[in-house]
Amino acid sequence: MHALISIDEADDQLQHWVERWREAAIERDESVPLAKAMGRRLAQAVAADRPLPPYDRVMMDGVVVRADDWRSGLREFQLVWTQAAGAAPRAGVPSGCAVEVMTGAVCPLAPAEAVVVPVERLVGGIPAAGGLVVADAGSVADLEPGRFVHPCGADAAAGATLLDVGAMVGPSELGILASCGIENVRVARQIRVAVVSTGDELVAVGDQPEAHQIRRSNDVVISGFATKHGAKLIRCDHVADERAELVSLVAMLDGLADVVLFSGGVSMGRRDHVPSVLGDRCGEPLFHGVRQRPGKPFGVWDGGSTLFCALPGNPVSVLACLCRHVGPLLAAMSGAPAAVATCELDAPIAPLPDFGLLKPVAAVAEDRVAPLVMRNSGDFAGIGGLAGFVELPAAGESVAAGTRLHFYPC
Repeated sequence: MHALISIDEADDQLQHWVERWREAAIERDESVPLAKAMGRRLAQAVAADRPLPPYDRVMMDGVVVRADDWRSGLREFQLVWTQAAGAAPRAGVPSGCAVEVMTGAVCPLAPAEAVVVPVERLVGGIPAAGGLVVADAGSVADLEPGRFVHPCGADAAAGATLLDVGAMVGPSELGILASCGIENVRVARQIRVAVVSTGDELVAVGDQPEAHQIRRSNDVVISGFATKHGAKLIRCDHVADERAELVSLVAMLDGLADVVLFSGGVSMGRRDHVPSVLGDRCGEPLFHGVRQRPGKPFGVWDGGSTLFCALPGNPVSVLACLCRHVGPLLAAMSGAPAAVATCELDAPIAPLPDFGLLKPVAAVAEDRVAPLVMRNSGDFAGIGGLAGFVELPAAGESVAAGTRLHFYPC
């Protein structure tokens, strides 16, 4: 293991690599049909192709009357025609008359000249054309010109930016894209991730382990985390603690994946082959060893087009490195804007004297978390309900309940 670096220094090294990676002459985005854009990050800004709403839109079923008639005290009107949603507009309303309107229809008058009387405020409802519309005098005192009319361009002018590059496409973003007529969306290419677990002691999930064996869980956790964070899982392999087998797998993955995530075999044991194999292929690591607990042995090697990230083998260390380092790395590679969440502590936490502390926490409210009790970094049974990790700098004072800390979600 090399000299330990701080968590912030590890951030800097990863950010610099992402900048170099994104500047390389490789296609980083792709076009997908709108129906397949959910959960992807935009590689294009989205501007309104016309004002939103594109016309003066009626917001209630009812009738429209002239504002000057209404101000004069007139409350009975002759119904002359109907303006339905989706129908081409007919301009103007004759004095003393009303036009039936439906939610979403074009208002036949400018907002300042129109009073919309909702159907529930009419005596007897809306009659047939030519009939008499009577407003309920006891329920219309609050009606005024422009109420219940959504003016053209009130939400956005034509050409206004509605979504920025890097925005995650969710249901509301899909609606915006559709409303702007975008059938094919330019999105960041999914980051291709390969997962490699190592260790002679590991057996498949469905196998019955001997007393000296354990079932593989880290590869399942890493794969699920990568997929949740928008990556495309292209391989998930397991290798024994045999150097030649690892050399062959690394050679195959180099250039195939954007990121390779190892678990185990990264420390200083005689059969921990990951650092030497990656060193032979990539040269010196960006770093190997971070002044953090859990997750001290975390190391990263630059393979050029592929980044090799070696996580420790202990389950809590794996989760800590995933949340604190790998999640932000995948987001940055996808073009997401840099942002770190914060949350409020439900109980005090004491820092470590020489290491940054990545403390597992559970959510107790929307913006509040409670520390989980953990005996050691192998205590995966004690972190059910994990929401993520909060970070405490080394050698600081104890952090009181109610303090806000940086929070890195699972």
